[in-house]
Amino acid sequence: VENPVGNVINLSSASIIYDALTETTTISNVGLSAGVDYKVTVNGNVKDQAGNSVSNFASGIVEEEIAGFALSLPEAVISGTAFDAKVTAKRVNGETAIYYNAAVHFSSGDATATLPSDEGGFVNGEKTVSIVLNKAGKVEVEVVKVGDTGIKGSATTKVYKTSPVKTISETRLVLSSGAEV
Repeated sequence: VENPVGNVINLSSASIIYDALTETTTISNVGLSAGVDYKVTVNGNVKDQAGNSVSNFASGIVEEEIAGFALSLPEAVISGTAFDAKVTAKRVNGETAIYYNAAVHFSSGDATATLPSDEGGFVNGEKTVSIVLNKAGKVEVEVVKVGDTGIKGSATTKVYKTSPVKTISETRLVLSSGAEV
């Protein structure tokens, strides 16, 4: 195992388990660095499930562990109008997990909401998505890591049927002295 590629890791403290039923080997407690590329090289007579010889078993980027998500919503939105929500993956210490890119799932207290599909797409630990809420009142939106519902975040917004801002029309005030204001 190399992490980063070119830096061989000593596996003496790793746990290596072979499962004869599934014919898989699991290596854990390796201590790979998050956000850094890795490469696993297999030597010897190793074959994949189709019977092909395997030499470079796997490579990619190590996924960063997170504690939860910060979800930013506007304070208020108009029913049926799309708005942007920002999701930030957070480490245990509260810092942004810049290497996070696993899929997330959105849910809402509004059964008729239009929410993003389950996907990753995080850039530097952040992702902006479009949401449409239709139910008037306070509505909570929640985001959870796909496959681990214990890793989540939520926020609440106020949904108005129409814009809460009133337009003021021009009004003339005539004082008792006859002057107009």
